Amino acid sequence: MMRNSGSTGVSPGASDIVPGVVAAVCFLVITFGLHFPLLVGGLLSAGVYFGLRLLMPSSAIEAFSKSDDLESVVARTVKESESLTPLLREKAVEVCNVASNLLHIAKTSETRATDIHFAVAEYMNVVRQGIGLYQDRSAATTSGPQSRAALEQMLDSVYQRLDALHDSIVHEDDSKTAREMDTLNRTVKDMDDVLIRVQRNGESE
Repeated sequence: MMRNSGSTGVSPGASDIVPGVVAAVCFLVITFGLHFPLLVGGLLSAGVYFGLRLLMPSSAIEAFSKSDDLESVVARTVKESESLTPLLREKAVEVCNVASNLLHIAKTSETRATDIHFAVAEYMNVVRQGIGLYQDRSAATTSGPQSRAALEQMLDSVYQRLDALHDSIVHEDDSKTAREMDTLNRTVKDMDDVLIRVQRNGESE
C-alpha cells in the first residue's frame, strides 16, 4: 500500500536555516568578493537574514497549519465511518478522538508537534484506506465476518498505538515516546498486511 511516509511536522528552527545560509553567503560575497569592510559586510548580511526571516512563516505558524489540515482529515474520517457497522463505527470514532487530543497537544507544544503530526498522519492514512476498502467491498457484496474482523483488528491496533503515544506525551515520558515513534513504521507495515486481508476477504466472500 502506498503511504505518505514524510514527516508532517516542522522541526524546531527549520525556518532559520534558509535565511542563515543566504546571509552567510552574502557576507562572504560582500566581504571577500566585493572587498567591503567586515563591519559593512556584517551589517548587510544581518539585514538580509532578518529580511528573509520576516518573509518566511515561523515554524509555529507552519505547525498550526499542519495541525489544521490533519484536523480536517480526522473530521472526514468520522464522517466516512458513519456507513460502518455500529461496532466498527464506535472504534473508528475512538481512534479519531485520541487523534484529535494529540493534535490539540501539538498546537500548544511545538517540541511535540513533529512527532504528533507524523504519527497522526500515518495512522489516519491507514485507517482511511481500511474504511475505503471495506466500503468498496460492501458495495459489491455483503462483507462477511473476516473483513469485519480484519478492520476491527486494525482499528484496535491504531487506537492502542495512538493512545500509548498520547499517554507518553502527557506523562512526559520521552523514552516511551521515542519507542512509539521507532515502532511506528513497523506497525504501519503490519497494518498494510491487514489492509490486504480486508480486500482479499471482501473479494472472496
